[in-house]
Order: sequence, then C-alpha cells, then structure tokens
Amino acid sequence: MRTGRYQAADSLCKVIGGKTGIRITLILHSGEVVADSREHPNLMENHSSRPEVVQAIAGAEGMALRFSSTVNETMMYIAIPSGGFVVRTSIPVTSIDQALGSTNLRILLGGLVIVVMAGLISVYVSRRISRPLEHLKLGAERFARGVFDRKLSVSGSEEIRALAEAMNVMADQISQKLAALDESRQSQEAIMSSMIEGVVAVDSEERIASVNRAAARLFDITIDVVAGRYLHEVIRNSTLQRLVRETLRSGQPAQVELSTGGGQPLFLQASASIMRDAQSHGIGVVLVLNDVTRIQKLE
Repeated sequence: MRTGRYQAADSLCKVIGGKTGIRITLILHSGEVVADSREHPNLMENHSSRPEVVQAIAGAEGMALRFSSTVNETMMYIAIPSGGFVVRTSIPVTSIDQALGSTNLRILLGGLVIVVMAGLISVYVSRRISRPLEHLKLGAERFARGVFDRKLSVSGSEEIRALAEAMNVMADQISQKLAALDESRQSQEAIMSSMIEGVVAVDSEERIASVNRAAARLFDITIDVVAGRYLHEVIRNSTLQRLVRETLRSGQPAQVELSTGGGQPLFLQASASIMRDAQSHGIGVVLVLNDVTRIQKLE
C-alpha cells in the first residue's frame, strides 16, 4: 500500500468504524485494499474477486451474504463505487426479529446507507480535513444512533452541500421505515392477543421468546415475567417439554394431546413446528394450543 497517500483515509476509516461498530473498507478498482477500519491494509489480500466488489467496480451497488470464518458468523457486505474507489461496509447478520424477516432486512439496508454515506468522506483524503467534513461525520454518528430530529446544515463546496442534503433525505426515509416497522409490530401483537388459540414461541435453547394472552390463561402465567426463562421453569408439563425437544431434534412438525393437571384439568391439543429466520435456519419452535376440554368431557 502507498502508505503516505492513503494513511489519512485509513485513519478516518478506523475512527468512523470505532464509533459506529461498522467495518469500513476502501478498495481500489485493482482490488488493492488501501484503508480498513479493523485490519492493517498491508496484511489484507486482494479483493477484486469478492462478489460485492465486482458489482461495485462494474458501476452498480454490490451486496453479498456469506459466512466469515474470521468472526464465525454470517456477514452482510455492501459495496458502492465512488470515483476511483469502492467503499465497502460489513456487519454481522442476526436473527433478532424473525417474524419481520424481510421488512427487518430492508430497514437494516437503509441503516447501512447512512454509514456508507459517511464512508464516502474517505474519497476526500487528498484534502485537508475541514470543519464541514467534521460536521458531516458528527451528523452521520447521530443518524447511526437513531437520532433523526436534527438535520445537517453544512456550508462549503457544492459536493459537501449535496452530500449533506442526501444524508438528510436518507435520515427521513429511515425514520419513516422505523415508524412503519413499529406499527407493523404493534399490529402483530394485537393479532396475537386476539387469538383464541394459545401461542408460545421458544428459541433453540428452550427459552420462551413470547406468549400470547390465550396461552397465559391456559397455564395461569404472567406474560410480563416469562420472556427469556426456560420453558420447564414456567410450564411444568413433561409432555409439552418432550414435544418441544423432539421438534427441535427432528425439525419436523408434531402434535400431541395433554392435560394441565390440577383440580380442574384442561385437555389441550398442542401442535409444534419449527420457527425459521430469513435464511430458513431453524431458530426455535412455535407451539399452538387448542383447548379441547369440552370435547374430551363429551367423549
């Protein structure tokens, strides 16, 4: 690497990457890495064959999802062309909100655009780091924290003003998408609450992720205190526990009938199926419980 020419770019990438938690890499069209927020560019291999870099060199926005043996998890890479460079960002992909998989991915991509815009500052490495650029960096950090009420107001060259306007527009779009996501989540919670069937979501470690009101009534539990606790701690029913373990082991849907015990036992029909994330990986089990006590008594 030509250290003298790109040292400022490498330092700026490390500063922005350290504050935002996003890995930022600056790549020449030849594939040579000249700046990176985590590694020393001289120790990094040529990136010309990376799919997202190939797309960016061709003039399009590049995106790729692949497993990284370095961090032992799947990473999302976004690369965009900028003059004679390719600016690439990467973050680990997690399955925080499986029920909103595709929507959550779009929100994540929108958030990455903010960081990419901040990364474009690195193309000005040949110039002195001026006050307008510092204002842009601070604004990008606010946007990355989710603070969208303060708009950027930066004076300077035409390019700096255009970048500030683009970041303000992007902040408005992300704010609207977050509001839409919150509304969608509230709608889903309303649907779950209104169901007559009991629904219990359990992760791969048999910890309860969510419980609707119907399930709470069936097992006489409090919704607010069960999230994150093991299933056997909250619902002491060996048949239900075996159903969850068998479904996690086999990956196939299963169904059993069970009773809740106690003075006035309830007879339930429990159906279990695998809960999957956006990449179709199994991440837990969803239980649907129907009260068939009246049918059992009639029989």
